[in-house]
Amino acid sequence: MWEKGSSNGTTVAGQTGIPGSALNQLHTPEAIWVDSKKNLYIADLRNHRIVRWLSQSSTVVAGGNGQGDLPNQLNDPVGLYFDEPNNDLYISNYLGHSITKWKIGETVGTFIAGTPGKNGASSTQFDSPSTVALDKNGNMYIADTSNHRIQLFCYGSLKEGKTIAGITGQNGNNPNQLNFPHDLALDIQKLDLYIGDSDNNRIQKFSFISQSSKGIKTMMERQFIFVLLIISFVLLY
Repeated sequence: MWEKGSSNGTTVAGQTGIPGSALNQLHTPEAIWVDSKKNLYIADLRNHRIVRWLSQSSTVVAGGNGQGDLPNQLNDPVGLYFDEPNNDLYISNYLGHSITKWKIGETVGTFIAGTPGKNGASSTQFDSPSTVALDKNGNMYIADTSNHRIQLFCYGSLKEGKTIAGITGQNGNNPNQLNFPHDLALDIQKLDLYIGDSDNNRIQKFSFISQSSKGIKTMMERQFIFVLLIISFVLLY
C-alpha cells in the first residue's frame, strides 16, 4: 500500500521476495480488487486461486485446487472483477481461455464465456483473455489478448461476443489495431474505451460515438454502430 504523499510503500499482502502457496503468501499476483469494506481480493496467478486478504493472512474464495479447467479450478487467473451487490467474482483464466463466475462462499464456479481449455478466434472463444470488466448494466468487456481485440458480451447473451476494438487475429500499430491488449477501462458516461495496448507501448482511446478526434481515427466502424444501439437501449430502458 502506498499512501498519498509518502515516499515509501507498506507491504499489506504476501512476503517480500518470497513466492509461496501458504495462506500468508502469494505467487505472481496479477489483479487486485478492494471492496467497500476494504477487503483485498487478489488474483494469485501461479497458485491458480483468488484470495481474500484479511490482516496478515488470507482465505481462498475461488480455485486453489491446482491448475486446470474443471469447475472447481482456475487456470492462470489474471483478471478479476467483483460484483459486490450480487457477491459474484468474474475471473479471466488466461491459460484456460475462459471466464468464470464464482459466487463467494461456493466451492465451484460457472463458466460463462469461452471454451474451457481451448483457445480460438470465433465470437464464442478467447485466446488468453486478461482483463474482465462489467458496466452498471451487466454488459461484460474482455481484453482478448492473443486475439488482439476487445470483446463485448451484452447482458443476457454472454455466450457470444462482439468485437468492439481491434481486428481479430491481426496485431498491428495502426489506429484501428491492437497488439496484445492486456487492460481496459470504460467511461460509460462518454462511451469511451481506454485500452492498455501492451506490445504497442501505448494507451488507446476508442470512442463509440465520434469518428475522429483531432485527426485521429477512432473506432466508428459499422459493427460499432450496432454496439452503440445496444448499449443506448440498455441505458435507456
